[in-house]
Parts: sequence; C-alpha cells; structure tokens
Amino acid sequence: MTPSAMATTPSGVSRDARSTGEAPSAPPVGLSLSIPKRMGDLMVEMEVLSQAMLDQALEAQRKTGGKLGSLLVSLGFVTEEKLLEFLAQQVGVRFVRIAPGDPIAPEVLAKVPEKLAREHNLVPLSLAESKEGATLTVAVADPLNVLVIDDLKMMTGLQVTTVLASEREIVEAINRHYKQETAQEAL
Repeated sequence: MTPSAMATTPSGVSRDARSTGEAPSAPPVGLSLSIPKRMGDLMVEMEVLSQAMLDQALEAQRKTGGKLGSLLVSLGFVTEEKLLEFLAQQVGVRFVRIAPGDPIAPEVLAKVPEKLAREHNLVPLSLAESKEGATLTVAVADPLNVLVIDDLKMMTGLQVTTVLASEREIVEAINRHYKQETAQEAL
C-alpha cells in the first residue's frame, strides 16, 4: 500500500483511506516528499546570494514582473555567467560560452532549421560520432524545454545533448552563422 493511501485516526492509528472514502492525510512521519526548492532559496542556501538580496529581487519582481534571474543580474547581485553556471549545475547540464570566433560547421547548422533555432533560442554546436550513433550537441537558453529537444531527436534521428548558454550568445551565434549560411546558399 502506498503511503499516500494511509490516513491517521485522531488516536494516531493508521488506516487505509481508500476503505473510508476520506482524503489521504499528510505522509507518515519519516517519509519526505521531494518538493523542489525555488531557485532563489537554493541560491541563498548555497551562499550565491544573501537572503536580503533575494528579498529585494523578489520585491522588484512583484512590482515589475520579469524573470528572477534577469532581475538578479540587473540589480548587480550576480553576474550572468555566475547565474548560468548555477542553473546548469542545478539541472545537470554543462554551461558553455559561445565566442564570436567559434566555428560551427555548415553540416551541423543544417541539422536545425533557422526558424526552429530562433523560435526556441537554441543553436547546434557540434556533431559527434560514436559506436552508439551520432550525437548533436545543442546550446539552449532553456534546458528544461524537453519538448523541443524531443522534437529535435525525432526530426534529426540523432541523440541530442544540451548545454546551457546565455540567450544573448545564442542569438548572436544564430545571427552570425545562419546569416552566413543563407548568404553562401545565395551564391
């Protein structure tokens, strides 16, 4: 029987909630539910921010809206790089910088249509062959958008590995590389 199906009587005796028709109560003592912490709370816990900084950023978010991460950067509490490194660590992906001089092979760019890259703030970086097959590495601004990654896997027939990069660097790479590809095709 699952812990969520157990109810507790006022005397502390457990009984099966399914048999009583009552809603399940809180989980039994010693059983914890895995509720993810909010990004700001994790940053305070890991001493990336102070509680006062987080409170100030949350107040600004209530007044103006916007993403907490963007506010933390604009308020000068963290650098964009520090924020992205933290986020990458939390979601289990690698953080990368995309420098203006970093080449992306035309055959790699051809795997992801420009429209898809622009719509979802992603850019393909490399294609690696192994015994298990080919893997396309894609820099993304939102590593939690698994739907677009699944779409890429189905569209390309490749394994897809994501890395986190800044949205600004991704947009710049898209503009630089897809623009070049379009110009080369016109010749």
